[in-house]
Amino acid sequence: MFTWNLKKRAWGNSVDDCRISLGGPKAKIAVGSPVRLDLIFQNDGDTGIGYPRVSIWFEYDFEVSLVGARGVPLTRTGQEKRDAMEEQGGVLLECPPHDRISSSVEISQLYDFKTPGEYEIVASKKVPGRGGSGIITVVSNQITVEVYKRN
Repeated sequence: MFTWNLKKRAWGNSVDDCRISLGGPKAKIAVGSPVRLDLIFQNDGDTGIGYPRVSIWFEYDFEVSLVGARGVPLTRTGQEKRDAMEEQGGVLLECPPHDRISSSVEISQLYDFKTPGEYEIVASKKVPGRGGSGIITVVSNQITVEVYKRN
């Protein structure tokens, strides 16, 4: 399933004392099977970081691409959830100092994984910078998910 040992996890670069770890399936996934990701937002700073959550489906921005091809399109469900997100209000979440917020998402509900091959996935989150420095973008590590065609 997921590796929660924080010392063994891969992380994106730290930005303003914030970083993101993206984890996914360790084994190959058959076309049509769920692709579930786990994410950890880590606040290594001395002050809390607040950010809006408009949709649990799009709490993070994702870049999904099939190796050797262009970006992967949203599924019909993914597009409907993104459209609905623009009409909703959000709630404010706060990650306390020296703490983390964990979440997971079934990304195959949002993006089309119907073509066999290797998919590269990166997650990012926009949050307010410390000390009024404006909005910063925190980017995760990149993972690869291999999808194979069932026989």
